[in-house]
Order: sequence, then structure tokens, then C-alpha cells
Amino acid sequence: MKNYLRYVPAAIFLGWALCAYYFFLISRTDWHLVASEFTGMTYANVWEHLLQGRWDVDPDVNVELFVFDHKYYVYFGIFPALIRGMLTLFYDIHDSVPRLGLLIAAMILAVAHVITAIQFDLHKGETKRYFYLLVGVLLLGTPAVYILTPAHSYHEAILWSLAMDAVFNLFFIRFALSPGKNTVLRLICLGPLAASVILSRASVGIAPFLALAILGLLLFLRFINKQKQDFLTWVPVISFSRLALVAVVWFLCGCSALYVNYKKFGDPLNFQPLENYVVFQNEDGTFNDRGLAIAKYGVFRWDNSVPMFEYYFIPHADNFSKHWPYLVLGNTIYSHYFSSHIDYRESRTFMPLTLSAPFLLFFSLFGLFRRPRSWSAFHRDGSYLLDTLAFANLAPGLILLGMWGACLRYSVDFLPALVTGTLLTFYFLKLTGSHLLAKKKFFYSCLVMTIFSIYVVHSTLLIYTVTNPTVPFDSRKKVYDIFIGPLHDLGY
Repeated sequence: MKNYLRYVPAAIFLGWALCAYYFFLISRTDWHLVASEFTGMTYANVWEHLLQGRWDVDPDVNVELFVFDHKYYVYFGIFPALIRGMLTLFYDIHDSVPRLGLLIAAMILAVAHVITAIQFDLHKGETKRYFYLLVGVLLLGTPAVYILTPAHSYHEAILWSLAMDAVFNLFFIRFALSPGKNTVLRLICLGPLAASVILSRASVGIAPFLALAILGLLLFLRFINKQKQDFLTWVPVISFSRLALVAVVWFLCGCSALYVNYKKFGDPLNFQPLENYVVFQNEDGTFNDRGLAIAKYGVFRWDNSVPMFEYYFIPHADNFSKHWPYLVLGNTIYSHYFSSHIDYRESRTFMPLTLSAPFLLFFSLFGLFRRPRSWSAFHRDGSYLLDTLAFANLAPGLILLGMWGACLRYSVDFLPALVTGTLLTFYFLKLTGSHLLAKKKFFYSCLVMTIFSIYVVHSTLLIYTVTNPTVPFDSRKKVYDIFIGPLHDLGY
């Protein structure tokens, strides 16, 4: 403990510095905490209505609403609204403070990622110098950074889901690496954490509940076969009473998400009742072309996985520019739904993960192909449970490849899988004493990927800010004049 205490002053200083830098990005250099943002009052309105026992919202708080019996509902979960309610201790409910909510979520995400890396002991031994590169990437070089602005409800929902999912992963990993310490308490905490994720963003929330389902099955099988010495030896044995307590807590947390959906949409399993989506409707209430396509072909189309994979992972020539910052958001037109009756196409800007997250993507895939050599060492450490988490974190990304729509901000749904995969890869290399860690070329390659990741993410944030119509023009012009205008006039 004494060895760690000496790092506390430095950790506090760096934490405040990171907080100030995040706020610099969130506020778009104006340093105003209370400021108007597009759809910035959505969660305040949700909280205000929840206090009145209502689940609907006012029709002017957001542009993407669902209509039931002339009442309007948002598809966002209520967890960010609960956070907004807590902030009323310091601010009036009618103050626009989405920037503060986004900042808190970003700091929780950053701290959880760093502590998770420390849990793997990556800050010691031969992985120590790689630990600093990892921290640099996790704090400054992931797609989560380029959704720090604008602070609208879409980004707030995504960032809160990522933050709480990172905390969930931290608790899961602590349980997997030290199953004998505070086992039941850690297992109980996983339930509310999983609920907070799915009540922020449903697609990301699938991962923790899938992990709980697999872990619960393993714990149950281990309990009923506890007399067998060679059966699931890497799963701890928990008494029936404690296992039942954990199961009840997890069940109630899962029901909380279903209950919210039931109260809002009348169907506990429907997170997006698209037939009631105002974006898909004409003024007379009939479906527009987009709505007709969804109604005919459904929300998921797995035959779209190829164009979706291309959208999220394959760079195009129009991602590059001859002028500062030498990267631009590419523009692609893809057709999700096509038949003799419907030809619906969408144009979307994109920045593929091969450019914005090369470090995480490379090491996630690297670990996948290196793992068979590490199998025996992994078994000795009793960490097969980590495979459960890695597998579950693939779910949001896989679902995204079959979704009806694509968007730049959706790419962060791949982040839990990429972060978990990267951390496990370095844990593998540490466990097996890989000679790669000592090679200078390997380290310098990691350094280059770290710098490139940070550069691309910040360039994406910059271009996304100055070209985003939801950002006020004066704010866009200010950012443009500071960071782009003096170097090159792009004509935005």
C-alpha cells in the first residue's frame, strides 16, 4: 500500500489535467459549463417527467421521438436522466448542463480503463513501457474522444453506456483474477452495473447481460458438480444461498430494463418500436420511403454485413486530404433496402476504425491469433472466465453490422471488444514471457500506432465539429479559425 501512496499526488494532478483537457474539447474552447446544446435538455425533461410519474417527454426536446396515443417518448434509456437528476443538487433543472454529464462520463470511462490495465499488472515488469502507451491510447486515442462534442443527448447516452460498461468490465475482471476475495459482493455489483449500461444504450447493454448469462450458467454448473474435482475448476464454488442471492439481484436488474420499455412502449422486449418513429413518418402519419423500407425488410439484414463492414473498417481515398489536418470524414452512399418497389439509399460520413483505432484493432486481432500458444498458461492462472467477457463484448459490434442504419458515432459500439481484446493480448504476452516485449522494433511500432491513433481521433473531432450542423455556427467558426483557418481555408 505504501508503494502506491507515493503515486497519489501525481495521479491527482494528471486526473485534473485530463479533466481540464476533456472539458476543453467538450466546451469547444469556450470553457462554459452551462451552455445550450442541440437536444441538450432531453434528459432534464425526462427526469422532470419521471418525478411526476410520467414516461413521456415534451415534443420539442428532441427530433427523434416515438408517438403512442399522442404522447411522445425518446428511445434513450433513463440512466443519464437519473444522473441529470443528481445534478439538480447543484444546478436548476432548467439549466442546460449536458456538458457536465458528458465530462463525468468521460472521466469515469478513463479511470475505469486505467484501473483495468493496472489489474492485469501491465504497469510492472516487461510490459511497463507498453502500459504508458496503452494509457495514452485509452485516454486520448479512441473513438470515444471524438464524440465528446457536441454534448447532445445521443453522445451523452453513448458515453454513459461506455463508461458504465468499462466499470462492469473492471468488476468482472477483478472477480476473474481474484475469485476468492469479496466474491459475492463483486457478483452482486455486476447486476446494477449491467442495468445502468442497457438503460443508457441498449446495443452496448447487450454485452454485460450476455456475460452475466454465461457466468451465471457456469456458476450453476459448478455448484451442482462441486463434488467433481476436474469439472470447471476455474469457476469458484459458491453456496446455494449466496448463488440464489446473486441470481435474484441479477434478475431484478434485468427486469428493470424490461419494465422501462414496458412503461414507455407497451412491450418489454422492444427497445425501438420503429413503426411509431416520427422520423419514418410523413406529416399525415403514413410511412415515408425510409419507413417503408424498414417495414418491408426489418431492422436487421445480415446480408448488409459486407457494406457495413466496409463502412466501419475500410478506408477510402476520400478519407485523405492534401491540406491540414490531412484527414477528412469520407462520404459514402449505400443502399440498405432495394427492390422493384423501394430504392432507399443513405449518404453518411465515416472514419473507419482502421484509421481511428489502429492500435486497439491490431492488438485485438493479434491476441486472437496468438492465443492457442497461451492456453496452458491461461489455464494455470484460472482466467478462462475472461474469455466469457471477451466473447460477450463482441455482441454490440456484431449486431451493428446487421443494423438498418450506420453512423459515425455508432463505431464506438466496437470499443468494449477492442479495449478488452487489447488488454487481454498484453496480459497473454506478459503471462507467457513473450520475447516480442523486449524487441525495440515492436515497441517503436506500438509507439507509432499510439501517436497515429491520437492524431486521427483528434483530427476527426476537429473536422466533425466544424462541419456538424448541430453545433452553433459561431462555435464552429471559432474552432475553425483557431485550428484550421490560419493554416488553410477549406471553405466550410
